[in-house]
Order: sequence, then C-alpha cells, then structure tokens
Amino acid sequence: MKSNFDMLKNILFLILLLLISCSLEENSTNKNITQAIPKSSDLIIKFHDINQINQKIKDYKWWKELQSTTVIAKNLHILDILNQRLNIYEIFQNKTIYVSSMLVGDNKHDFLITTSISDVQTKSNQLMRMVNSSVNNQKFYEGVQINNIKFNTENFGDQDIFFAIQNNIFILSFSEMIIQESIRQINTKTDLFKIEPIHKLDKNLPKYSDLNILVKTKFLEKKIGQQNIFINSNTWSWFDVELENNNILLNGVTNRGNIK
Repeated sequence: MKSNFDMLKNILFLILLLLISCSLEENSTNKNITQAIPKSSDLIIKFHDINQINQKIKDYKWWKELQSTTVIAKNLHILDILNQRLNIYEIFQNKTIYVSSMLVGDNKHDFLITTSISDVQTKSNQLMRMVNSSVNNQKFYEGVQINNIKFNTENFGDQDIFFAIQNNIFILSFSEMIIQESIRQINTKTDLFKIEPIHKLDKNLPKYSDLNILVKTKFLEKKIGQQNIFINSNTWSWFDVELENNNILLNGVTNRGNIK
C-alpha cells in the first residue's frame, strides 16, 4: 500500500514539474516574440485574446462592413479555409498575438502573424504535421526551415502560405520575403519593442483594452487622406482600443521624436 502511495506522489510531482516548465517556457517565449516583428512594419496590432475579440465583434455592424472590403475579405477567407483544413486557429488560442503589416513591392501591403508555440503544438497541430509532407515546398534560410504550402482558396484561386518556427516563435505570412526578414531579426535578437520610441510608448501606455495598435504616423496620415495632423510625421503612435457595437474608442499617445 505504501509503495502505491509513493508511486502516486512521484507521478503527481512529475506532472507538477511538467506544468511549471511549460508555464515558464510560455512566459519566456511571450517576452521574445516581438523579436519576430519586422522593423519595416507600418502597422502593428496586438491582440490579447483574439478568440474572445472575435466572439465579441462578430455581430457588430461596423465589423460586418469592414469584412466586406476586398483586402480584409480575401485575407480572412484564406485563413478560414486554412483553418478548416489544418486547424491553424488552435495555435492562436489563449495567446498574445501580433499582426504586423508592411509594404511589399509597389503599393502592396502584406502581413505577418506572430505568436508563441509550444513543443507539444509543434508535434500535434495539423498544420505542423504538414511540415514533413510531400506538399511542403520547404527551404532553409539562415538555418531556419521555411515551410511553403500551396492550396486552393476557391474564391481567390491558388494561394501560397509561408510559415516557420524559431526559438518557439511561430510566424506565418503570404509573403516569403516577410518571413525571411522576421527570421533575420529573431536570429540577431533585434527587437523593435526595445528600440525608441516604441519601447517608451509600450512601457507607459496602459493595456486594459481589447487590443493595442501601433502605427507609423506617416502611414496613418496617408490612410486617412490628411497631411500634417501630427506635430511629427516621422514617428509612431500607440493606441489602446476598446471595441463597442457602434463605436471604436481609441486612447493613445504620439511620440514627438523621430524614428531611429
């Protein structure tokens, strides 16, 4: 009887150690995932819980109108198709996620999704299991495997998806160039959020909202069609965003210094 009790204690102790180690790994990776965000980004959105936000806004009128725009409709459709086939949304569940957008080519913006990923998920998730399949047109860049899967999206034809994992950081994009830039930054530990003025904005702005938006003021002026609305157009603005049925409330600050 005593032997069985000792065995049970040992099993419980091992389970506890496993849970603690997973928690420490997740916390450590969360601190490093901003290394993957390209310095060339014009817009960065930080989601604290993307699934919760999706449930909250799915019936909002402004969200339905936004979803009807060509760019957003296309990207959401591609991601939904990918999720139906390979369950990629499982990777994003209950995690901090960054979506960054940057200019690729002439007047074309593409995006990068960045989050943490555990060793368990790299082995169990359906997308991860495609890594060693014949449909993966993989290649190596600076020692990191870039996975490339082409699939038909029905409404938008064939689409390439690129993804990679480095240091338990998961990155996904429709652009191989963006993935490569992200890998270079991870390997050199270049962190946009440790560089001024972003470091100061990130440190001082309260984060109690649904999401945070970091945007270059020059990019924002161009998108809203107004010039000289900021004291300095060569800097960043950081917004705390609350999402309501009829409104999007922004509370933020703009740095007065230049981008370094």
